[in-house]
Amino acid sequence: MWLTTRTPLPCLSSVCRSRLLSPSPCHSISVLPTFVSAPVHATISGTVKAIKPVRIVNGNMVNAVVIESDGEMALSEDVKPPVIETKQDFLNAVRASGLVGLGGAGFPTHVKLAFKEDAGVDTLIINAAECEPYITVDHREMLDHPQDILSGVKEVVKWLGFKNAYIGIEDNKPDAMQVLLKTMEENEEFKDVLQIIALPSTYPQGAEKVLIYSATGRQVPPGKLPSDVGCVVMNVQSVSFLGRYLKTGKPLVSRSLTVDGGAVAEPKNLRAPLGTMYSDILEYCGGFKEEPYKIMAGGPMMGLATIDAEVPLLKNNNAITCLAKGAVKVKPTRACIRCGRCVEACPMCLEPTLIEKKAHLKDVDGLNKASVMTCMECGVSASPHQKSAATTTRIMLDVIIALVPAGIAAVLVFGLRALAVILVSVVSCVLAEFLSRKAMKKEDTVTDLSAIVTGLLLAYNLPAGIPFWIVVLGAVVAIVVIKQMFGGIGQNFINPALGARVILMSAFPGRMSAGAFADTNRIGWGVDTVTGATPMGLVGLDGVKEGAPTLMEMFLGTTSGCIGEVSALALLLGGIYLMVRKVISPIIPCTFIATVAIFCTFAQGFDMYAVAYELLGGGLFLGAIFMATDYTTSPITNKGKLIAGIFCGVVTCIIRLWGSLPEGVSFSIILMNVFVPYFEDWTAPTPFGFVKEKKQKKAKEETKA
Repeated sequence: MWLTTRTPLPCLSSVCRSRLLSPSPCHSISVLPTFVSAPVHATISGTVKAIKPVRIVNGNMVNAVVIESDGEMALSEDVKPPVIETKQDFLNAVRASGLVGLGGAGFPTHVKLAFKEDAGVDTLIINAAECEPYITVDHREMLDHPQDILSGVKEVVKWLGFKNAYIGIEDNKPDAMQVLLKTMEENEEFKDVLQIIALPSTYPQGAEKVLIYSATGRQVPPGKLPSDVGCVVMNVQSVSFLGRYLKTGKPLVSRSLTVDGGAVAEPKNLRAPLGTMYSDILEYCGGFKEEPYKIMAGGPMMGLATIDAEVPLLKNNNAITCLAKGAVKVKPTRACIRCGRCVEACPMCLEPTLIEKKAHLKDVDGLNKASVMTCMECGVSASPHQKSAATTTRIMLDVIIALVPAGIAAVLVFGLRALAVILVSVVSCVLAEFLSRKAMKKEDTVTDLSAIVTGLLLAYNLPAGIPFWIVVLGAVVAIVVIKQMFGGIGQNFINPALGARVILMSAFPGRMSAGAFADTNRIGWGVDTVTGATPMGLVGLDGVKEGAPTLMEMFLGTTSGCIGEVSALALLLGGIYLMVRKVISPIIPCTFIATVAIFCTFAQGFDMYAVAYELLGGGLFLGAIFMATDYTTSPITNKGKLIAGIFCGVVTCIIRLWGSLPEGVSFSIILMNVFVPYFEDWTAPTPFGFVKEKKQKKAKEETKA
């Protein structure tokens, strides 16, 4: 964080205006009669050289007064401290000062403060969160001008009658909190003027609605203002300026701002006259040490990019951020795999994945239903702002690593034949993806590793003795028919590997149901295989039949079955890895397995041996951990995941205990995939602000208390 310095006087200052010219600094050059407006004052003394259109940071052209400095900065004779005896006098003084929101919004402050007496506004919140990267000007203001801040807050509370006053500061700024506390302790006039709230250092903590909720627990409904929930929010620089203005009468003619970024030679906080060109400010900061990749008014998250530095400093410009090349890595847009991280990060409790989908479909009704207008465009969920190591490739690599123990167990149990099936499946899936994408003239997606994951899961759902040509056919069905024909990764409506398995079971029931198992007459882990019934065919409502493998054999995997489902231990190790890496949520696996356990406990007459058998056999762990949790085909909300896990568990038990098939995991997951849109619709998160009146009232009462 840099100390605040003052820039030398600019040769020219371009001040936006409407009428009335003056060469004296602090003299008003623009006064509109409309209520929602703020006066503009000359920021330097000198000679008016022109009145001409000037381009500002958003690209618009506005009329501006161009003043050539005389170097004297002689104040106008009109600059006097305002005389305030009533609330209206105070509001008139705020308007005369030209103050607008200095945090970036630029809304006239006197309008914000002119709420009705019966509006129920009782809380003033000072925004000092400053959550944008690079920007430190508010932090500097608290360290350098604590008395001005407290004086401004005191006057606002005095004349507008607020019952509560808070200042929200992120907990990574303890020095600012200490300075304010010390100032209040040492000055009797500031004692208990406000309460300091330590906020989590998370973006976008400084957003108005987020700040209000953090400070008071109140939520501002969509289309409403903070005053509608009894709050007024002011930026810390705004109240600091107000504290100075009420003592001196000097209006808003300059402001502090941060100049930072990898391209800036000498980053710093500084104070500059309004209307100073960005180019002059940057020259004072030593210019560029390298060609900037992007120049932004504000921070990198919500700031506005400008094509060059030939734009004037405005009242609401709190920073100039000049990013160097490489500061932002813009990666190619890839298909959404519905990992859910954007939903977890959204401060407005929206579903960005759903909004994106409806936007691509141009579904206006769907966008409204998804509460798109509640979006505050903070940039958390949008590329390239979301910085995370969890790329599609990284996630798929984690899944591959988690599947390795089960693959090793399969080779030890079934021998090299199992390894051959795995290799044929993986290679076939990769080739099918490459060739189908090429035939469709679409971008190659083999490098995202999703085809390898599909190949592994398909192989794990096949018996070791399956003919290779059936493996290849299954790979084509999984990749081409189920995945690519529906749009590729992120678009398939059922799990590709499971879909292929069900089709193969329907087409080749004899070959698919013949499970290979280890020859236990051999010493250690056998590699020779023979065919026989799977363990799930030896358990039912009447318990476990004679000749069934022991629970230890089921746990370790020395039994018959499909390649990847036999070793519960290996699958558990992989599941723990995925949960530790936060690739999957434990909700679906735990509820799926727990539901099977509870259901079977009652259905099998509390025969706990049979229940344990149901849990360890039939691919339950493989399905619950690796396939029911597939991002694309499982619910994105936590409540939806809970319903999905219970649904899969119930359907699996019904098929196992009363159906004609001994196994039901695959069918239960596919049925769940079909119902996912309904699960998500039923469990969609409540967007921020959509709260019941009773809950809002309770939050108000707690604030008063």
